Amino acid sequence: MKTPLLLSLLLSAPLVAQSQSLTTTFASNNGHSGNMFEVTASNTVTIFSFDGNFSSSTADVEIWYRQGSYVGFEGSNVGWTSAGTANFVTNGTDTPTPIPISIGLTIGAGETWSFYMQGINASVRYTNGTLEGAIFVSDNNLSIHEGIGTDGTFGGSIFSPRVWNGTIHYDSGSSGSPFISVTNLVAGQTATVSLSNGTPSTIYHVLYSFAGGGPTQTAFGIADLTPPVAQLVPLIADPNGKASFSATVPPFLIGWPIWLQGLDTVGAVWTNSLSRTIG
Repeated sequence: MKTPLLLSLLLSAPLVAQSQSLTTTFASNNGHSGNMFEVTASNTVTIFSFDGNFSSSTADVEIWYRQGSYVGFEGSNVGWTSAGTANFVTNGTDTPTPIPISIGLTIGAGETWSFYMQGINASVRYTNGTLEGAIFVSDNNLSIHEGIGTDGTFGGSIFSPRVWNGTIHYDSGSSGSPFISVTNLVAGQTATVSLSNGTPSTIYHVLYSFAGGGPTQTAFGIADLTPPVAQLVPLIADPNGKASFSATVPPFLIGWPIWLQGLDTVGAVWTNSLSRTIG
């Protein structure tokens, strides 16, 4: 069933989501056209977006990700998922530049995921490292490892070790914001959508889109969903602010990308957003 929430309620001021961040460094001493690096989660997190370091005045960048290590998978984009491509004006060398690509990727506790910031037409700055794979920086939720530099192509030249320069913006749920996650998102199997940190006894409308991750301005703030948008299910938070719902994923949806986000319409509060591909 289509919901009119994101299609008709426009023109209000945006709502800023509460989030956390982890920065490596912006003290670059090298650069080329791309970086691959790994991130390990100590607690379940959802990564929203990145800031990067660029020396060119404008940049064309594509962000890729895959579960597990990038080692052995540098030569092809097979097994990688593209989060999107963006062209944008940069803030210059050694100054953080927000990359306008919505990630919305949930990483489970103990999982390692790899990211590739691929400069299609960009001068990507990074810092010479000491040991590829070593943890460069960490907090209570995430660790960012030293990775490699590239010439901006899969299967091209590799420079190692290199430290990605940037900031990861994420939500672990520990920020106090309402938080959704999805498990076993596999065609023909039973997937579960869970809510935590919700307001007790409040209804959270779990919305989804097959069209993209926004941003779309609404009367409830900015949604990380691109119309058309439909409602998956309403979740009612229990006294602990938790709720869950399970359903069978239709078999024909295998391989489809999907974006999900929850909304408390009474408090005008969005949850984190998720970007997944149905397995």
